[in-house]
Amino acid sequence: MVSSVAEHKKNHESYYALYSVLMQYETSAIEYFSENQMEARVLTHPKAGDLNENVAAMVQSYKNPFLEAALWIKGEMLDIQGMINAMKGRD
Repeated sequence: MVSSVAEHKKNHESYYALYSVLMQYETSAIEYFSENQMEARVLTHPKAGDLNENVAAMVQSYKNPFLEAALWIKGEMLDIQGMINAMKGRD
């Protein structure tokens, strides 16, 4: 379970790095191809606001549903094992 938490954190960093690279690409390449027209930009358009902070907040709020399901299933299995042990203790 500890490795899945580390993997979850690694995913956060990867998503944030991906968005950062896309914004850097848009700043350099799209500036060249659109002849410095700000209206042609999407991620770094002035009307988009500070998308970098919004992306950071979005990535931090991302939760892996499979991790939460695995924790729930593990808890249920421990409950069942506890009931089995209690029944064996009665005999």
